[in-house]
Amino acid sequence: MALPPQYAGHRLSGAADAPHSLEFYLDYVCPFSAKIWNQVYNHVLPWLEKEHPGRVQVIFRNQIQPWHPASTLTAEVK
Repeated sequence: MALPPQYAGHRLSGAADAPHSLEFYLDYVCPFSAKIWNQVYNHVLPWLEKEHPGRVQVIFRNQIQPWHPASTLTAEVK
């Protein structure tokens, strides 16, 4: 079953038909997710685009963490 569009992932780089996929499940309000995001955005994405252009698609998916009270509200805002 397909996910509704609001829950689909966001492709950050790479083509849809790339042979490899790298998916990140992060929460918008989690400080640890923010640390991971900063590393991925500043280091991993530039390296992948330089070393393996078009071979890896990177997908971000918002994963609501119930122990962060604002996660649900933040995820539903459009």
